[in-house]
Amino acid sequence: QHTPVPMLCEYATQVANGMAYLENRRFLHRDLACRNVLLSTVDKVKIGDFGLMRALPQEEDCYVMTEHKKVPFPWCAPESLRFRQFSHASDTWMFGVTVWEMFTFGEDPWMGLIGSEILRKIEKEGERLAAPDACPPAIYQTLLQCWSKNPQERPTFAALKEFFRKNVTPVMKALTKQDEPDKLKIIECDEIAIIDGSAELYWWKGQNQRTFDIGRFPRCLVNPMRPKQPEDISKPLDNSFIHTGHGSA
Repeated sequence: QHTPVPMLCEYATQVANGMAYLENRRFLHRDLACRNVLLSTVDKVKIGDFGLMRALPQEEDCYVMTEHKKVPFPWCAPESLRFRQFSHASDTWMFGVTVWEMFTFGEDPWMGLIGSEILRKIEKEGERLAAPDACPPAIYQTLLQCWSKNPQERPTFAALKEFFRKNVTPVMKALTKQDEPDKLKIIECDEIAIIDGSAELYWWKGQNQRTFDIGRFPRCLVNPMRPKQPEDISKPLDNSFIHTGHGSA
């Protein structure tokens, strides 16, 4: 919980870059999760554990697992749970869960549930992992796209790479202090990473980069004249980058 939100965004960007590299070369990772994202240096991560990786033949767009091996249920797409079918789109689903793990500072997805219970929640009840407190709304909306029930509607890693490259978490300096109860504690000149800073909101959400606490504060505390920025408007990823080659399960 002492990781800056901008660093989490940078980690997500690097993982998207690595997965885009595999996608471009038609490799499926099939076990993407935070436990397999290795910290090389404080600001650099690398994807590891390629024990389940498979190469897709040119004429195929998915791999059906026939060997009797365990699969990581909480990270799996519904078609992987039901049909043991894996594709770039199922890797995208896993990427969404991995980024969710990052922004929850390491919580376990679908804690306490077995594969059949997870599948029921996803398919029958339409439930998805809840938005982490530290996750910017635009990023969470992208995670929801990664968790589209239809594999064809999930973004490619090329699109995710571009999205995270453009969506950098802004950091602003506090103009004065705040010590209101139930609000983010701030002293003058603290740097605040803006988690939710839409121009029409009075109360913004941010992370104090000195204490790493997350909370609400009045937007005028950091920059009262800030105009509406393009990043204030959450847009879906370009439809030209969805997994059009994958059939639905």
